Amino acid sequence: MKKFFLLSIILFSLLNLFGQHNGKSGYLVQTLDSISFTKWRAESYKYDSLGRNTERHIRMYEMAINGYFDIARYEYEHDSLDRLTVMYHYECDYPFAGWYYKNKLEYHYDQSGRDSVIYTLKWDSPSTSWMDYRKQTYSYNAAGKVAEILFYSWQSGTQLWRIGGRALHYYDTNDQIFEDFHSMYNHTTSNWDPLFRNLYGVDSNNNVVSWIYQEWGFWHTGAWGNLFREISAYDSNGNLAESVGSDFDPVYGWMFGGKAIHTYDPSFSSSKIIMPVAMRRCEFFCDTMIMRNNKILHYVNYVYTHQNTWVPKGDSTQFFYSDFNTGIEKAAPLPAITIYPNPGSENVNITGLNPGESYRAVVYGMTGTVVGVLPVNNGIVNVAGLKSGMYILEVRSDMRIAGKVRFIRI
Repeated sequence: MKKFFLLSIILFSLLNLFGQHNGKSGYLVQTLDSISFTKWRAESYKYDSLGRNTERHIRMYEMAINGYFDIARYEYEHDSLDRLTVMYHYECDYPFAGWYYKNKLEYHYDQSGRDSVIYTLKWDSPSTSWMDYRKQTYSYNAAGKVAEILFYSWQSGTQLWRIGGRALHYYDTNDQIFEDFHSMYNHTTSNWDPLFRNLYGVDSNNNVVSWIYQEWGFWHTGAWGNLFREISAYDSNGNLAESVGSDFDPVYGWMFGGKAIHTYDPSFSSSKIIMPVAMRRCEFFCDTMIMRNNKILHYVNYVYTHQNTWVPKGDSTQFFYSDFNTGIEKAAPLPAITIYPNPGSENVNITGLNPGESYRAVVYGMTGTVVGVLPVNNGIVNVAGLKSGMYILEVRSDMRIAGKVRFIRI
């Protein structure tokens, strides 16, 4: 069930990461995930005036602070044809160093506008520069479908790209994918050693209705072994309505693991594309899928019990939208907060907060441990209960961080 739920999360994450939007209404601005009825993760999104996704921000929930803390951020750049050209990936060293570069992806296209090469670069702190790390190249069949993806890694010693993996795509007579086969290049034997493959069942609307994941030699040497399966059903508007996941057992066969139920806004016309329309599955799933969704509102995960019944597991995701007629500009930066007196011993004042918004101060010791959570009343926080020493005060509302400051309690 855990693997099935993570696959569901990856699906929607990739939808938002690589998709493009048509129209300027119904932009996805936030998702909230929960596990076993407990808050888990929150994501928020920003767009430019042309409706292109420019930022994705991920936060995780921490019970100790009763709020969300920063995990990762992605920023996107596009060319004049609205194609994704650069993605920056940041991670957060919370609560000390703040944001730092993780990697960068550069997207290149052929004359037909199809993926040609995707480079992954890693940030090198000592040289303060981007360094080559990986790349993947695409080739296509006569119908314009992805036929092969080659994966390379950069060898700093030889200053050359070294071939590492390959994904081959196979299509039926209707040009619908039914398999992608992944292998690793053996530099000793100069052969391609099989790794895993995905088998697809696709309906007449190009919806994936079944997916089976197999690994080579998992159960028996020299043979494909089943691991996971997902069966999907769609509503009359082409929306994904239900997904049922199963794990494979060599004795009992396929065993139900989890089920996800998706709920949509029925008042929203299916001709309007709300979720991003394209999902690019790069390294694991290498096909392209088209999602024709109404506005998705909610999905809930279920677990299959020994009593042969489905019960809600408590894992769910809520989606929040905002309608705009002229697009969404990136939000203006928040004013920096200040605290005084600093050093202080009792009541200290915090400036730079938005009037009418409720805040609290999460107090961290210099080892990063949460020392306490203090209420902020009208811009004032009482620190009399803290021991003398140096702290980091993080001032936050329910869904955002207003700022962080170092504070000395005397």
